[in-house]
Amino acid sequence: MATKKKKVKKYADWEMLWNIWIVANKDKKFKWGSWDCVIFSNSLIKAITGTSVLPTEWKWKSEEQAMKSIAKYGKKKGIAEGIAQAVKKLDGIYEVDPAFVSKADFIVYEDAEGTELVGVHDGMSILAPSSVDGLVTRQGYKILRVWRVD
Repeated sequence: MATKKKKVKKYADWEMLWNIWIVANKDKKFKWGSWDCVIFSNSLIKAITGTSVLPTEWKWKSEEQAMKSIAKYGKKKGIAEGIAQAVKKLDGIYEVDPAFVSKADFIVYEDAEGTELVGVHDGMSILAPSSVDGLVTRQGYKILRVWRVD
């Protein structure tokens, strides 16, 4: 018997919920395990869908623990592959070409040092947490992979 996938779908009023979430979380500072790029992205997706998309095994308190957990899930092929494997267990999320990224898509992008990071697209920029400024927008980074929620 096949395992039933968890259904993920945006609420009808997701854009209003998006705005409420942004105002409530705009000043939060980065902290591994409670407000890093993965937790941040999941929190925003959960706000507009009611569903956490994180694997239950993804818990950490440090960068080292996060990288180990994600690497294990992604078969040591990076955070993008870890997310791709997690998404396979969900119904209502699908990968799209980075050229067609749009508001509320969650993404993996590469920073100037070549590090893979997670963010959510706001339609113009990448939203991500910052250790200094709270919520920030990032532009000009290479978007590697994109997933969209129905």
